[in-house]
Amino acid sequence: MAIQQIERKALFTAGGLAACLLVVTLWFNGHLADSRAAARAAVDDAQQCARFVADIRSLRHQPSLAESQELQLQELTQRIETAAKRSRISLDSLVRIWPEPAKRVGDTSYKRKPTQVLFHRVTLPDLVGFLQQLSAQDAGPQVTRIRLTAPRGQEAGDQWSVEVTLTYLIYAPRITKDDRARAVGQF
Repeated sequence: MAIQQIERKALFTAGGLAACLLVVTLWFNGHLADSRAAARAAVDDAQQCARFVADIRSLRHQPSLAESQELQLQELTQRIETAAKRSRISLDSLVRIWPEPAKRVGDTSYKRKPTQVLFHRVTLPDLVGFLQQLSAQDAGPQVTRIRLTAPRGQEAGDQWSVEVTLTYLIYAPRITKDDRARAVGQF
């Protein structure tokens, strides 16, 4: 009888050890599977980051869609005059450059800045050249309106009075009260 109890205890102990060994093995396999999944996710993340880096590098060489700040009147005038000269429009034909106030575009971080440009005695091919010159500039103004009228007191010819509205975007994030409070607290 004592031998049977010892055999039972040994079997019970061996069974317990086998069960513990099985539990430990299953836990290690689960941990190993989790580690493999995490490693795959890390590789996928690294590949995604590499794609982002490549995208950023390629976008650096493309024109931006918005200015980081409002153009000064002198710089805007210079851009317009340069485009006019390159398209064979005499600066005598450039009558007026009139910037309007910037207006926020909906509830976004951008403002739209329109500028009125008035020309007299301009041919249509020269006008098209002017508009192409402006659109080729980095974050250049886009044409949002054109108005052609025949010059007063002249016979119909190939020269026109042209009123062009040029608009460019300015990146100008909204500043909240919390942002102001943090800025004041920093000083």
